[in-house]
Amino acid sequence: MLQEAFVNSVNSTDIRGSTVLLIRSYEEARITFAVILSINLLVIVLGIIVNATICHVMLRKKRYKRNSSNFFITHLSVVELVHRLLVFPLMVYFVVPATGIKTFQCKAI
Repeated sequence: MLQEAFVNSVNSTDIRGSTVLLIRSYEEARITFAVILSINLLVIVLGIIVNATICHVMLRKKRYKRNSSNFFITHLSVVELVHRLLVFPLMVYFVVPATGIKTFQCKAI
C-alpha cells in the first residue's frame, strides 16, 4: 500500500503537466539511485585528478608563475580542489542511507 503510494507520487505530474521522473518499482529506484551516485563519484574523482594536475603543473614550472592570469587559474584550481575534497564527500555521506543502497526502500507498515 505504501509502496504503491510512493510509485504513484513519483510518477505523478507537476503543475505544468510534465512528467518529472518515471520510476515503476523500488528496484528501479535503487538502480537509478546507484547510477546517479556512481556518476557523481566519477565526476568528483575526475575533478580531483584534473585540479591536482593543474596545481602541480602551475606550481612546478617557473614560466607559469610570471603571468597574473596563471595565478588566477592556479587559485581557481586550488579552490575547486578544496571544494571537491570537503563538500562533495559530505554531500555523498548525507545522501546515501546509513544501511546502504541495497536496503534503500520504504517498508510497508
